Amino acid sequence: MIGHSAPVYSVSWSPTPAKSPAFLLTASGDKTIRLWSADTYKAVVVYKGHSQPVWDVKWGPFGQYFVSGSGDATGRIWSVEHINPLRILAGHLGDLEVSSLMFHFLI
Repeated sequence: MIGHSAPVYSVSWSPTPAKSPAFLLTASGDKTIRLWSADTYKAVVVYKGHSQPVWDVKWGPFGQYFVSGSGDATGRIWSVEHINPLRILAGHLGDLEVSSLMFHFLI
């Protein structure tokens, strides 16, 4: 799977049933998040918006939304159907990593 131009720091598999198409999210030092098809091993979407490396990415419980954390001190909530973030969580004092628990509180 070739696409990022910097190291990949986080990987998250979609929480879809076995019969549905499987997707993979990757977060990278190139400031992007990529959505990959597990069937074709190709990037389907490149999500841009962070101004520093993206350290972490996690799927929401139903595979429709995901969150990212970055060195730009923001967290972002994304939908797989939009290339821009739905929400930007600003005001943090440093790098931000996300946990799956964080996502449950946001939705």
